[in-house]
Amino acid sequence: MALDVVVELSGGRHCFPQQIFSEGYRDLLAALFFMAVAKRAAEFGQAKVLMLDDVFQSVDSTVRGTAVEFLIREFRDWQLIFTVHDRLWFEQLRSKLRGGSMPFVEHELRSWDFANGPVLHNAPATLTTTLERELDLGEPASICGAAGRLLEQASDQLSWRVNISVKRRPGDRYTLGDLWPGINKVFRRTSLREISGAIQSTYELRNLAGAHYNEWANALSLLEAQGFGREVLAFVEAVWCPDCSDWVASDGKDAIQCPGGHVSISVQS
Repeated sequence: MALDVVVELSGGRHCFPQQIFSEGYRDLLAALFFMAVAKRAAEFGQAKVLMLDDVFQSVDSTVRGTAVEFLIREFRDWQLIFTVHDRLWFEQLRSKLRGGSMPFVEHELRSWDFANGPVLHNAPATLTTTLERELDLGEPASICGAAGRLLEQASDQLSWRVNISVKRRPGDRYTLGDLWPGINKVFRRTSLREISGAIQSTYELRNLAGAHYNEWANALSLLEAQGFGREVLAFVEAVWCPDCSDWVASDGKDAIQCPGGHVSISVQS
């Protein structure tokens, strides 16, 4: 047996998906077809269980969010099992399930072997988990490293969301040193000016103590490292919205806020 999926365009023309759709949209189409078959099969006694093994990974973030909303609406009485590898997609999925009042539990697979099987943790890591753990248990170098990586991730996302100026580099491989000064320039005019200013005076600890070996790094006190880590943590918690699972962005006028308006940062004139 064979099955052809045919697309009808608004002008009446017919074609195959591979002729006009990107790989991500073809993956989405295949997943939706599979879901439709599963739903129909359930009417004939098949168990209402659907396992989706990172099937939306290749789809744009806005589209996969809509796909999850479709699943919540059409498969509410099913047992849905999602597996994801991308941390931000995990945060977005969590937000969609909460917003749709869908009860769920979370597990994180950290390792496995043939003898004992998978090792599951009931509390998957969040955006700030690594830094929070290092602040509680880590040494100065590991604290600075975790704080620096998180700050670099935030800077990478915010750099285009708040429209900073960056000097071009070959291949556009920007580092924290390239991005943070522009981020600081924007946020020192906001209600986060004190946090931003504190990070500005200490962010070089990321390279000095968290990324490279040198004798000075060995003399860095735990208190100094924790101070840098807490400043970064406070900044990220102020520019990341757990409800939207997204970063704040400039609206092009005088506001910086998350897409849903849950987190808003005042800008000084």
